[in-house]
Amino acid sequence: VFGLINCCAGKVSGALTVAAGGAALAGGPAAIAALATPFLALFACSQDEMKLDIKDRMGFCHKVGTWCSSSFLGICKTKRTAYCCFESKLSRVLQEQGRLQLNKPWGQPKNEQCKGFTIAEFQRLDLSRMDFTEVYADFLDAAKLPDEVQTMTEIQQKIQNYYDLHGGRP
Repeated sequence: VFGLINCCAGKVSGALTVAAGGAALAGGPAAIAALATPFLALFACSQDEMKLDIKDRMGFCHKVGTWCSSSFLGICKTKRTAYCCFESKLSRVLQEQGRLQLNKPWGQPKNEQCKGFTIAEFQRLDLSRMDFTEVYADFLDAAKLPDEVQTMTEIQQKIQNYYDLHGGRP
């Protein structure tokens, strides 16, 4: 509204991990309000707008565009932004890059087209031409193994502590 309240700040307000965002979405209205972009919960943003904010910060949404939804004397009072949100960051990346390959538009902001690919469309995609860097980073973070040297040192120390406490030699 006149640029004062932005219920769709999303990625602009900071990235959010999938775990934190998922927990907030599952936690209900209080959890959503607590994690939504600060300032949003205090004003006129609905629960759906706050959920969109969280999903966008998790990287699940593609911004289609913005349009003036309400004007007065030719001055735009309220703008609306259309997003297509998906179940995961991988789904969003596939949609964004796949649509470019297929020349499949998102539609106009007022009438966005968020439908997934048909089987025939998906078969035409060349996944080798897609950049999954954004998704790989999440996979690597999720699959991080503990530092082997540090873990071995800790195990050896625990064994030594056991023998020191109970007698005997390691």
